Amino acid sequence: MSTESASEDDNFGTENSQVAILAVLGRERRDRVLAGLYMGRSDSALLVRQAALHIWKVIVAHTPKMLREIMSTLFQLLLGCLASQSYDKRQVTRRLSRHCLTPPTENVLVV
Repeated sequence: MSTESASEDDNFGTENSQVAILAVLGRERRDRVLAGLYMGRSDSALLVRQAALHIWKVIVAHTPKMLREIMSTLFQLLLGCLASQSYDKRQVTRRLSRHCLTPPTENVLVV
């Protein structure tokens, strides 16, 4: 599957690809990989953020549904990074927790 001509808002993931990934990796490993990938979307390095977003969009068909599936693993990783000595890991955690904990109504522009 090629994504060269795709716009940034396109998603290429399908339910079939999710089933195949789950069969190969198993649920626990898949959740850790996807949670780490989702965290990469909040990385301080622009290239990492762009690559993580691109891979996420190629793999995941429906972001809210996937986030519900991986939420416990994602929060375990976030808590581990929050307690880390690494400044970068704490920054990623800060950005991602702000994103995850912001109610959707705060992101709506009221005219």
